[in-house]
Amino acid sequence: MKKYYIKPLLQELFNEEVTFLRQNRGGMMNISYVIRDKKGKDYTLYIPYPKSNELVNRLIEKENIDLAYSLGVTCSNFYFDLERGIKINSYIPGDSLNKLYTPV
Repeated sequence: MKKYYIKPLLQELFNEEVTFLRQNRGGMMNISYVIRDKKGKDYTLYIPYPKSNELVNRLIEKENIDLAYSLGVTCSNFYFDLERGIKINSYIPGDSLNKLYTPV
């Protein structure tokens, strides 16, 4: 799914234009982007690769995300589309694990 396909959804959810800041690298199941709303709040947008919905039960994924948030081990989930697998979470700054770990 290309960015221009997702822009109408973002416009509807945020009721404003959002800015795509950058694409994150290293996702196995999703292409992820850091986006910013007009108020300056950053989010991570996850767009699943086409075949990932065949591998992931989205209802169980949503339940796990909610549980992890309730335990304080992950950020809040702003939007979750159970059918398409699109997610928007509050952004947590940091480095991807692939930057921190180099196999021997």
